[in-house]
Amino acid sequence: MAIKIYIDQGHNPFLPKEDPTEPNKGWNTGASNEELGLYEQDLTYEIGILLFELLSQDDRFEIRLSRPTADTILGTDNNSALDFRISDAQEWGADYFISLHTNSFGDSSVRGLEVYTADGDEEGYALGYDVLTALVASTELRNRGMR
Repeated sequence: MAIKIYIDQGHNPFLPKEDPTEPNKGWNTGASNEELGLYEQDLTYEIGILLFELLSQDDRFEIRLSRPTADTILGTDNNSALDFRISDAQEWGADYFISLHTNSFGDSSVRGLEVYTADGDEEGYALGYDVLTALVASTELRNRGMR
């Protein structure tokens, strides 16, 4: 039986509102660097697609994306978006939930990689630690630790 991995590409895309009363477009697109034209919702989408393609090459895994298209919008606010992602993964029967984010902070000395796991999830912690170790080795970014 394949290991089911749910890849959540954090945040929603910014889509212009045709109708200003539309509730679910253009909110919580995540971190951005407008000078460089970098937006979290775009980066996490692309990273998720690459991870999907990589893991799909291995028959041991079955993969599902929270945002199968670049313009997929989940929920109508932060809470409903998170609720959708969690319930979608649970209903599908995911063994692992990977949520991708590319945070930003005004102080450029605060940089690096972090991995978060659920409290008490020893198996998830071990996997997260392995992922963090591999990412630090391959990117040479600072290890900000497990959370």
